[in-house]
Amino acid sequence: MPGDPQQCRAHVLECTQLAETALNKKAQEMFLSFARTWLKLASQIESSQALVDKWGGQSHLTHLIQHFKPSCSLQSGLP
Repeated sequence: MPGDPQQCRAHVLECTQLAETALNKKAQEMFLSFARTWLKLASQIESSQALVDKWGGQSHLTHLIQHFKPSCSLQSGLP
């Protein structure tokens, strides 16, 4: 599964440090917003990984999705 929560947290730290040294309030708020977004992404990746693990891993999950994917083929006679 793509994404590394530890890398996201490294970005959180970097953005927090940049916020501490920001030259104005607007820049500080922007960096803190970025930090919150990276932290949220880290959490979402971990939740997704846990769900994939619970359902038997990536290959099993992919098989389930393909097995239950609805058919979307169009008939030639439709307008």
